[in-house]
Amino acid sequence: MAERINKIVQRFLKDKKTEYNEYKQIEDSVKRIVGARLKKHIRFIRVYKKSLVIYTGSSAYSYEVNLKKKDILEKAQQLIPEITKVSIRIKSA
Repeated sequence: MAERINKIVQRFLKDKKTEYNEYKQIEDSVKRIVGARLKKHIRFIRVYKKSLVIYTGSSAYSYEVNLKKKDILEKAQQLIPEITKVSIRIKSA
């Protein structure tokens, strides 16, 4: 029984580590695509219901990220094919 629980926990942790690595790769890719100046203004990136959600500090930065939305979506789909769209939201500090 304890061995089975241990295997379940190990599998769960392995899956979470893989998921974290995929999200980290997406985050790094997005920041590379948007460039050094704009990446400072991206607050948070997450995947929610097949959508890559990017939070920025203001509408001006959201607009600039929106201009690169197609490139971001293509790169994200290479890493996680289930992603179907990119949403950009404003989140103040």
